[in-house]
Amino acid sequence: MAKFSDSLPTIEEATAFSTVINIINQFLDESFKKLVALPDGRIGYVCSVITGAASNSNLKYREPIIIASPRNSDIESPEMTLNVYPDRLDFPFTYFLSYKP
Repeated sequence: MAKFSDSLPTIEEATAFSTVINIINQFLDESFKKLVALPDGRIGYVCSVITGAASNSNLKYREPIIIASPRNSDIESPEMTLNVYPDRLDFPFTYFLSYKP
């Protein structure tokens, strides 16, 4: 499966993001994880989550994702926001953009 993160440089260590990574790891499966440098300068944490999607879903049961670090100015903020992005080049965006609850 082609992944966006395959085209990004890997990072060996991100001390400022390590606390966040330790918290995130409590909620993720045991999939392979790595850090990458995102094009906008943030750190991306490559991992996967179990979605529980059924066989007729456009989501995969184990969906690869990238969790992006907050901007450097927000890293210590108790209200920092992490962004989560799909890590599949074939992610079915059109299906989700047309969904109306």
